[in-house]
Amino acid sequence: TLNIQQLLFEGALLSEALCAFLFVVLLWLTVNYFAAGEKRTLRQAVTTGLVTVLLASVRSLFLTVPFCILAVILLRDGVLEVWRKKELASALITPILIATIIWVGYIYLQFNVVGLDSMGGYHKVNFVSSYFEKAPDQYQQVTDIFLKYRTKRITESGSAVNTIWDAIPELMQVTKKNYYALGNMMGEVSDTLAKDNPIDYGKNV
Repeated sequence: TLNIQQLLFEGALLSEALCAFLFVVLLWLTVNYFAAGEKRTLRQAVTTGLVTVLLASVRSLFLTVPFCILAVILLRDGVLEVWRKKELASALITPILIATIIWVGYIYLQFNVVGLDSMGGYHKVNFVSSYFEKAPDQYQQVTDIFLKYRTKRITESGSAVNTIWDAIPELMQVTKKNYYALGNMMGEVSDTLAKDNPIDYGKNV
């Protein structure tokens, strides 16, 4: 409620509210899980694990939550205790592992991209934007368009980050590629730039 930016974007408002609700439910389940002590049940672990899947489905940044909970259990109870009740630990993280594998597999089959979404190539560009002029010659047309938008972005914001989102319409028009094919190509360019300029890439990361 205190995040006033939510009011400007309906989509953000809807996912933020649901995300907050699921996160509070997850905290409640986790506290109950710890409070149960020796009386912890498989049902508690599975329920907690399934809520983490729902939470990660709304916001993928929460994919790590069940592993964080498991880390707290390890710190609190010790490795031997967790091993003794390994079925509970497995029930906690298995749902998120299965869901992630299925989702990544679906994205790969649909878009030939290994990742959590079909825009992986576009995300990669942010790590190479500051030295995009070093792209191989076969991408000269793409480079020229990108640098034009990068100059404008730097003038307006002082940073090259997120230039790609401004450049996509013209890049699609010039390359005659659809949104997903262009994303794959931008990923290839970014991978090449990262491989050929590891120091620059490391600085940006």
